[in-house]
Amino acid sequence: MDQARTKRHNPVEVLRIIAMLMIILGHFMGHGNGAELALGANKPAAETIRVLVQAATNIYVLIGSYYMINSGLKLSRLFLLWAQVAFFSVACYLVCVGAGWEKLSMTAALKAVLPLSGNQYWFATTYFGLCLLAPFVSRGLKALSKSAYQVLLGILLAVFVLWKTVLPFAETLNPAGGNSILWFLTLFVIAGYIRLHAPKRPGRVYAVGALISAGVLVLGYFAIQKVSLMVGLDGKGTWIASNFDSVPVTALSVCVFLLFLRQPDKASPALRCLTGFFASSTFSVYLIHENPFLRKQLWTVMPRIYTSFAAGWCYIPMLLGLSLGILLICTLADKVTWQLLRKLLNKLKFSKAQAWLDAHMNSAVSSGV
Repeated sequence: MDQARTKRHNPVEVLRIIAMLMIILGHFMGHGNGAELALGANKPAAETIRVLVQAATNIYVLIGSYYMINSGLKLSRLFLLWAQVAFFSVACYLVCVGAGWEKLSMTAALKAVLPLSGNQYWFATTYFGLCLLAPFVSRGLKALSKSAYQVLLGILLAVFVLWKTVLPFAETLNPAGGNSILWFLTLFVIAGYIRLHAPKRPGRVYAVGALISAGVLVLGYFAIQKVSLMVGLDGKGTWIASNFDSVPVTALSVCVFLLFLRQPDKASPALRCLTGFFASSTFSVYLIHENPFLRKQLWTVMPRIYTSFAAGWCYIPMLLGLSLGILLICTLADKVTWQLLRKLLNKLKFSKAQAWLDAHMNSAVSSGV
């Protein structure tokens, strides 16, 4: 995903980086068993972090949706998104084969070459679908009056957020929950309302909202966990509070996004350049560290580093430091691989034909054809 197409609001780009860092930290807590391995006071601290970072994925989608609401249908953008996913899927597979971590097989190679069709990355597959549908959905949203938009938003929140939180075991209209295209479209509608109609309240309003949402989320998680243990369910059911599409996680995601969105953009050129350096690589960071082949090795090796510190004061800082390290290493890997290839692909494109095709598609969408 290219961050350089238009001038971006720097605080939001900072949030994009923070969101990816939170996602990595969440993977440490989940894939790397960081929360389960923690001992003593680190145990509740690690579980609290694991719950709070659940908002990161929603925030990342909200940021992309906020900018997409006013963007047209560009096949070149979709092609580059697909190419980016395919490139890292194949590259990571080849690295794993070369290192002897994976065996060369037709099935694995086919999955690597077709990562979206094979759903190698659930997020990338769903996000690609959102990018494909966004121009058509945004046109419909812009045609709605503010009051009609509010009614639509209320219905979506009631059906896809409130219903499942209040009646968690009910068969809702979105059984796939926060991993589905329906949820991403709901986030797109929320971001669209923020861009088109939301009043510009002071940032402190959203800071208070974020603190309240975070408190409800954490307290709800531990309360459900305690009740679950008391009735013999072994702590199961905490997802009611911590799913992507739960009420507290959704509220926290929106409040944090609005908090950064409402901050004044006073970044110096140097700071803006530094922010852009990391923000433009966040999607690649995800594609590298969450690659299905590489991930098995990553979360086998990483716990060996921090397990012995599970009861120490440095445990949580160590997990954060390792997350920063992964962010930095993957960012640098992106700069010397995909970013160079992307420039080459841009040069190889038939620019006139590409511009004509994008203009024709945009015209078709705008005219309702």
